[in-house]
Amino acid sequence: MVARDKLLPPETTIMKIGLQTWGSDGDILPFIALADGLSSAGHEVTVAYTSVDNKDYSHLGKAMNFRLFKAFEKFETDTESIFTALTQTKDPLKELSFMFEKYFDPAIEEMYAASRTLCTENDLVIGHIVNHTLLTAAQKYNCPRVSLALCPIAIQTKYVSPVGPNLGKMLNSLLWSFGDYMTQKKCFQAAAMIRDREGLPPIKSLQKELYISKELTLIATSKELCIHQRDWPENIKICGPLNLPEDGAQ
Repeated sequence: MVARDKLLPPETTIMKIGLQTWGSDGDILPFIALADGLSSAGHEVTVAYTSVDNKDYSHLGKAMNFRLFKAFEKFETDTESIFTALTQTKDPLKELSFMFEKYFDPAIEEMYAASRTLCTENDLVIGHIVNHTLLTAAQKYNCPRVSLALCPIAIQTKYVSPVGPNLGKMLNSLLWSFGDYMTQKKCFQAAAMIRDREGLPPIKSLQKELYISKELTLIATSKELCIHQRDWPENIKICGPLNLPEDGAQ
């Protein structure tokens, strides 16, 4: 569990905090663990989630005493054929694009509605790094947003290659920039549609605007597995893994 002072300054009074995530167990359960910790610290917490495999986590919210709701009710896709297709490709960008097409874009309006609710009803929001609807709502309604990364390789650094062996600072940086550009073009076109509708400019860099928050970016992994890279600003913090109590996911 992340220590409270890693996220909120010691002098902070009780706050209303909204969290939003998307994905499967590995993306949703850490947010529920964080919500449990914040709720236990006395904050009023709401979690919105979108489950790609249509799982219901409502019992966890009731057991842990915070509000937890689905931002999208159900995907009607043939899950077995989708995951078979995913296992047949070796291209990570193609996999991500396919996932967004089948499991993000169909839910985008409901997810944005949830993002809007969170940003207008809370003092602070915390979002999964790919959840662009929360970024848009946070900017639209001037709500501070914390970005939460569940995988350290998601955050760029010139000291590590995004794919394969370290190729040196210059080539690493070029690969990160190319990956940023291609991911935006392949996976985040729907984001531009909502942002245009809300009178906001398109996202120019996923790394600089979405994955990293100027307020605070948390990387939920062990410091034994990830170091704070020399080119990361101080608003990027390694907070440790976010785990539920052993009986929490039952």
